[in-house]
Amino acid sequence: DDPNIYLNPFDFGGFQWNLLIFLVVAWAVIGYFVSQGIKTSGKAMYVITLFPYVAMFILFIKGVFQTGAGNGLLYLFKPDWSALLKGEVWLAAIGQIFFSASVALGGVMPLASFSGFRNNVIKDTYVIVMADTLTSVFGAMIVFMYLGSMAHTLNVDVNKVVSAGPGLVFIVWPEAMAKLSSSGWVNAAFAITF
Repeated sequence: DDPNIYLNPFDFGGFQWNLLIFLVVAWAVIGYFVSQGIKTSGKAMYVITLFPYVAMFILFIKGVFQTGAGNGLLYLFKPDWSALLKGEVWLAAIGQIFFSASVALGGVMPLASFSGFRNNVIKDTYVIVMADTLTSVFGAMIVFMYLGSMAHTLNVDVNKVVSAGPGLVFIVWPEAMAKLSSSGWVNAAFAITF
């Protein structure tokens, strides 16, 4: 195992047939539910919206037992107060809030059109913001546990493993999926369903 694989986000490796097979199955299932109409799609939404939390919980449990996970969590929760004086940090935070709450993607307005006339919008807003915030913190904990594990494997500091931005998504999450099981098929099925 070459430790430099973590440093190159453009190294995709070979073709993964198991990922292709599970991707085709996932799209076939989605196509089936869409073809059955809105009632079946509505029932499928319970699984679609709850499964990511189940998957994140599985990755969290697996990540807790990774060597170096504590260092990643310490890096996440130990604040760098000098960063608060940088404008780029605040700009990135604003962008994260808009995209995380789906304001920037326009998904909130079409969903709001399905609300009843007497719906308590203020309460819904608080629930959505709290659920979004807790999900983001939980996801960050998972990412930084695996980041700490990768730093331990590479014998470097946590901030030296990957650069900020897309590197976190395209390097840490696949690493978490790869460490889930020794079977490539289990990892592929989990990655596609997640």
